[in-house]
Amino acid sequence: MERIIRLLAVAMLLNTSCTKEFLDKKPNKSLVVPSSLENFQAILDNSFNVFGVSPFMNQIADGDFYVTENGIPSLANLSRNIYLWQDDIYEGATSTDWNRMYEQVFYANIVLEGLEKIKGNPDQRYIDRLRGTALFCRAYAYYNLAQEFTPPYHAERAASDLGLPLRTSADVNSHPNRASLQDTYQLMIDDLQQAELLLPITVEPKTRPTKAAAWALLARITLSMADYETALHAADKALSFQNDLMNFNTLDTVAASPFPSGRSVYNKEIIYYTDRITNTFFNSANTRVVEDLYDLYDDNDLRKLIFFNNGRFKGSYGGSALFIFTGLATDELYLIRAECYARAGRTAEARDDLTQLMRTRWKKDRIYNVPTDLEDGEVLQMILSERRKELLTRGTRWSDLRRLNQEEMFKTSLKRNYQGVEYLLSPGDPRYVFPIAMDELELGGIEQNPR
Repeated sequence: MERIIRLLAVAMLLNTSCTKEFLDKKPNKSLVVPSSLENFQAILDNSFNVFGVSPFMNQIADGDFYVTENGIPSLANLSRNIYLWQDDIYEGATSTDWNRMYEQVFYANIVLEGLEKIKGNPDQRYIDRLRGTALFCRAYAYYNLAQEFTPPYHAERAASDLGLPLRTSADVNSHPNRASLQDTYQLMIDDLQQAELLLPITVEPKTRPTKAAAWALLARITLSMADYETALHAADKALSFQNDLMNFNTLDTVAASPFPSGRSVYNKEIIYYTDRITNTFFNSANTRVVEDLYDLYDDNDLRKLIFFNNGRFKGSYGGSALFIFTGLATDELYLIRAECYARAGRTAEARDDLTQLMRTRWKKDRIYNVPTDLEDGEVLQMILSERRKELLTRGTRWSDLRRLNQEEMFKTSLKRNYQGVEYLLSPGDPRYVFPIAMDELELGGIEQNPR
């Protein structure tokens, strides 16, 4: 550990490709000495190992993919236990998702505290951008943690439901108790409202957030809260900064990777880039999209060819099976806005947003139109179906299930079969909240999620 701490002081002066060793550890904050704006930029730019990483457990559990009977035994224990919705998923091991997200919180707090100590620096715009980035990253980390380790948000219960331990300082010796769910979400919202004022309109690369990213993340968060009025406003604001859509007719449908590949080449829909933690579940050749989801894609829908090859997913905006995109993009915003319009009774506007998106996904010799004779509820159902199909592997499905299972008409039961046994995840099941690993419970003395 002492060697890692010494490396930290030196590595802040180097580029981000040299920061992996110390950023993958938990240093003693009292000995961390970043002090310049370049140091803080280096911390925030470590997207490959820290800030650009998203959780994976929710995507294994969300039911959109299955593993063949022969492939399940080859899964890592954690992946297999999550896949079968077991009560004890860790078997004594630690939680990668929990640790990775709190690592992001830790480094965001390092930057926020360090910037407070910068005196006499004339580049206030640079300081503002760094502070805005750190606030955005902290909000994003807490959002991801909340989708896995706290109950679905319900306004009437949020003040009493268990939220997260909210770490707003970089002191690793501080072990706060779990805040309420209401306070957990309020911290995210407060962080993003501050960040939006500080972030630039444009920036490169897209692993750095912008004003559009702040509004897009706020739209995603408030949608998960079923706060549809705020989500509509946030999605609309984000689209006012960036609203491009790709025409899928310009893509090679038979290519192994139809989208631009890697973290340095982005398609025009991407607002903020993150991707999923590498995991054996998705790397397995035995992992396939479930048939009922695949069958939802119309034959005129180019996504059926662009997203899949023999049932295996190939359509990540990361452009590779190694980089499964989970970030923020304009297609998600059109769907958020359309859903919120539909829920507000603004059906014509909901149809317009859905049509605008889907005409870029439809074969060019076929015209896509939302039928005008649909009831309001049918339009909403159609939007939610397209949301599931469009945002496959983005990490949003688990959050959607948790949210929509609170509405009678959208409740969904998930089923798996393995070795003649049926595994069921019903709406409202406590397993929609992952347990906290034992090592964290013992370290922080926090309360476990009920099972």
